[in-house]
Amino acid sequence: MPNKIFYMDVFNKQTVRSLIYLQFVSLGLIIFSGPVIAENQVLLIIELAGILLGLWAIYAMKFENLRISPLPRANFILRKSGPYKIIRHPMYLAIILITIPLVINKFSIFRLVIEILLLFALFIKIYLEEKILTSRVNGYSAYKNQTYRLIPFIY
Repeated sequence: MPNKIFYMDVFNKQTVRSLIYLQFVSLGLIIFSGPVIAENQVLLIIELAGILLGLWAIYAMKFENLRISPLPRANFILRKSGPYKIIRHPMYLAIILITIPLVINKFSIFRLVIEILLLFALFIKIYLEEKILTSRVNGYSAYKNQTYRLIPFIY
């Protein structure tokens, strides 16, 4: 029950659903509006780094903790290994590292707008997730002080 109460205090369910919907529609539009493999070698390396980071983050998180919603599972376990040792949101960073090279590779205003919408959804989800985890998970505040939110050594 505390999940629902806190959930409603921060954002209503429809807002969270809308963010998830916006994230997946944006990803789909980027994927289906151009090649999914960057043609430029530098962009391809960045894209592959994003894929590897995403796989590493999933492995470190373990499937029982994975969730699309920013609201953590009732049995959430704070992971501090793998990429989570340095950054708190490596899966979001992985999405960014995968999609930005694709947008640059086949640039259009449409794809740029979609990427901006995707970034908007991800940053709002990060904000919501951190607010929830800070209030509900013992040790999350200390973990925040020891790690970067998204970009190592910068943010």
